Amino acid sequence: MALRSVCQLWNHILLSESSYWSTIGICEDTCWEWIEMMIERAKSKPLTLAIGINRPENPKPSPWMEEISSHLAPYLQKCEEINLSLPMKGLKIVLDRWNVFATPMLRTLKLGLKADSSTNTNITFLDLSSIHMLSAKPIPLTSLSLFCRATIPHINAARMPHLKELTVTLSRIPNGRDGLNQILSTLGELERLHVLDSDPFSFHDLLGRSNLKSVHLTAGCVIMQTPPKQSFDAKITSMVLNCAFVIEGNFDVFIDCLDGLHALEDLQIVSRGWLALQRDHITFTFFTRTRSGLQKLRCLDVRVEKGYGWVPFSILTKFELPSLNVLQLHKSVSTSQRGSNHDLEIDLFVPHLRHMTFPALRHLKLDFLQETMISTFLESSPALEYICGKDTVNPPSEFLNLLIPTLHDDVSWTIHSPHLRGIDFEFEAPNVEPTSHSASDSDEDEDTFEDMRDRYNDVLVLMIDFRNSLAEFGLCPTLHVDSGPILSKR
Repeated sequence: MALRSVCQLWNHILLSESSYWSTIGICEDTCWEWIEMMIERAKSKPLTLAIGINRPENPKPSPWMEEISSHLAPYLQKCEEINLSLPMKGLKIVLDRWNVFATPMLRTLKLGLKADSSTNTNITFLDLSSIHMLSAKPIPLTSLSLFCRATIPHINAARMPHLKELTVTLSRIPNGRDGLNQILSTLGELERLHVLDSDPFSFHDLLGRSNLKSVHLTAGCVIMQTPPKQSFDAKITSMVLNCAFVIEGNFDVFIDCLDGLHALEDLQIVSRGWLALQRDHITFTFFTRTRSGLQKLRCLDVRVEKGYGWVPFSILTKFELPSLNVLQLHKSVSTSQRGSNHDLEIDLFVPHLRHMTFPALRHLKLDFLQETMISTFLESSPALEYICGKDTVNPPSEFLNLLIPTLHDDVSWTIHSPHLRGIDFEFEAPNVEPTSHSASDSDEDEDTFEDMRDRYNDVLVLMIDFRNSLAEFGLCPTLHVDSGPILSKR
């Protein structure tokens, strides 16, 4: 509405373009005249209806739910997406009102049950087959989201033959793991799965679903077990593991599970904790065979907490990764704020990384900015274009010498990282642990960091100027202090 007052042209564009009016959010304070106006301006554009409560502290069914559901019923045939975020009784009111109306264009349905007296104390049963528009005949629904805590969803797959995407919450449900297996076994054509707050379940349950292409686990717990001898025909291309991990054995069990993902292209790991069954802590090994999996992996994004910095490097050294294009190794925010956060185990991986090559790696975000680690990646990544990172360490500068071109016999130049276009590192001074030293000692430590940062900046400017002077002759790209498009994808 504010944009309409800019000028007559903007007002005309906003009023005439139906896509600006086709998504309609409705709550207790929404007047029917406004809804009708939006529907009229949406013209023939398919509608998205989102109905929710604006005052969650009193989520009792009210007359407005009956009134608004009756008003909207004739327009259901134009809806391609319906989002309902209501208490169970309110949801039942709306769906009962819509029970006799057809939804031929419906592609996406999102049901979110707000907490009320029933869901606080009891497990409710949400039977989707009782909803007429989902059970009367097969419908073209392709996406279903059930944000229903303490609710067991019953899905009639026969009525949803085209369902490709499912988002489901399985927390606080007895036998939630069995419920997930039941859903997966029922929806044989499912391609994209997002599980929220699940009870622990086996990673193998995902590998055994041949049609799954995308898996996103949030805030749950996954059990990593030694894979069985039979191979899985897993077609998963994208996986986000934002969860806790329970490993039955050492870290090689985790590696073996990843080894079964032959089609995987995008992997994101955000650990919420590591637990080793029958062990005090997770252990890792160096001298094991290189796995043949992850040949198609293009993007690897790993976020680690203090004490587990070795996790991404263990993954890197166990696979060849010929297609890896984007690599992002993050430290958690809480870790980077602690000062000295260097995991000594990381140094043990440097000799192994030096014998590796990442031929397709173009974008690198590295929050482990030790001298040897940066130098190793620069030498092992011939196609590197952008590199950035942030760490709480004294700024190293020796690695910059690798990026300064050298002249041989006055006729030829050797340019390391010949495709490099952007470099952007951020260093924070390590916090000095409280000791009995005098204040002058602390000042000396701070001066040491400042001196090293000044030296780093001086060498950085020299290196960039030198390379850019050669870029004028087409010998290498122009180099900027810029992280480029490394993080643009997410």
